[in-house]
Amino acid sequence: LAEAFDRGLSGVKLHCHVQCFEMLGPAMHEIYMLCQQLDKPLIMHVGREPKSPAYSCDPYVLCSADKLEHVIKAYPGLRVCVPHLGADEFDAYLGLLESYDNLWLDTTMTLADYLPFKNVPDLAKIRADRLIFGSDFPNLPYAWDRELQRIARSDLDRERLLKLLSQNAVEFYAIKM
Repeated sequence: LAEAFDRGLSGVKLHCHVQCFEMLGPAMHEIYMLCQQLDKPLIMHVGREPKSPAYSCDPYVLCSADKLEHVIKAYPGLRVCVPHLGADEFDAYLGLLESYDNLWLDTTMTLADYLPFKNVPDLAKIRADRLIFGSDFPNLPYAWDRELQRIARSDLDRERLLKLLSQNAVEFYAIKM
C-alpha cells in the first residue's frame, strides 16, 4: 500500500462484507495507520445494507456503527467515508457524525429509492459539512442522474447543495484547487 501511495494512489476503498474482512482485525490497523500517517482518505462500506445473497459473508456479522466507532476513535486523523448513509443503521451513523470530525457519510443509493428503507434521513438535518454525494458512481444499478433529480427537487439551500455536491468531497479527498 505504501508503494501504491508513492506511485500516486489517492486513497483506499474497501468493502467489509464483499471482501470478507473484520474491520477491527489486526491487519486492518496497518492500513488505518498508513492512511492516517500519509493523510489518505478511506472509503469503507461498513453499513449492513445493501445485503445480497451473492455475498459470501454476512454484513450483519462484519459491519456495524459500533465497530466503526472503535476505528475512528483510535485513528482521529484518519478520514473515513461510509457509503449509503450507513444503511441500515442510519441513526447510529448520524450519531457518530455528530461526534467525530474524521467521518463523512455519502448518499449513494439512499436517495434513489433503490434500498428498501422508508426511514432514510432528511439531508437537511444531517451535518452539512460531512455529507458527500455519490462516492459509488458510476457503479450504480439505476440511472446515473436519479439521485441528482431528487436533490434538485429538495429544499436544500445553496450553501448546503455546494457542500453536498462538491466542497465536502474536495475536503475529504484533499483535492488541491
